[in-house]
Amino acid sequence: KHKTYRLPAGQCPVFGKGITIVNSTKSFLDPVATGENKIKSGGFAFPEATERISPLSIDVLRSQYKDVQELRGLNDISLCAKHASSFRLSSDANSEYRHSAVYDTNNNMCYILYISAQENMGPRYCDKNASNEDTMFCFKPEKSEKFQSLAYLSKNLRNDWEEYCPHKNLGDSKFELWVDGNCEEIPTTVSFEAESLLECNQIVFEASPSDQPKIYEEELSDYEKLIKGAKDNNAEMIGNVFFPKGAFKTDKYKSKGVGFNWGNYNKETKECQIFNVK
Repeated sequence: KHKTYRLPAGQCPVFGKGITIVNSTKSFLDPVATGENKIKSGGFAFPEATERISPLSIDVLRSQYKDVQELRGLNDISLCAKHASSFRLSSDANSEYRHSAVYDTNNNMCYILYISAQENMGPRYCDKNASNEDTMFCFKPEKSEKFQSLAYLSKNLRNDWEEYCPHKNLGDSKFELWVDGNCEEIPTTVSFEAESLLECNQIVFEASPSDQPKIYEEELSDYEKLIKGAKDNNAEMIGNVFFPKGAFKTDKYKSKGVGFNWGNYNKETKECQIFNVK
């Protein structure tokens, strides 16, 4: 409310999630392009600076914050999120804007994201021609095998997420409803064919509630805006590129997390059942 930007704000880490850039070969974890470099020569992560703040290994972070009492007992993922959210905009020290982060469990590296936008798709807003480096990024959030080691983190990550947030598949069991003292089958589900548990996870992710705006501007000339935003460290300008005007006005949609957040996968029948109750 009363903000000119939108940010991921979940209290739980999203495991296996990344941002796929459709019209570029760059990874979203590559540093964002700065200076006179073409936008598509970079990714979404923090650029190099005089003092390196991203990416950093968890060992470096623990050494860096060893004297900060409230951070000593945090797990690796929580510490990464705290590190990212400790940086404020140089243009507005009072802003509540905080950077999102990604933690790679394979190499124990913490990445701060300079661009936290989640999705930009459609012919009016992006050109899928990867050879044209002067066009906007086309990108979307995905759960895929290439992102399996990643955890996407917001500034609101709970310190107790390991106890509070469901984050592991349950083998040899399934979700049911507790009704009048009995555990019963969920009455209403939507079924899909899925060749693997990962594919079922992807289906649940794609069907989960979204706060993506629906109202878009009629015209865009945002390449220059994005370039200037990157040069000036102006998060608001970058946000205005990737978030349509409806994001801050009548289309300021909030799902409140209500939707298809759960699923059961039958390995024998290859059936993925998703549902919106818990």
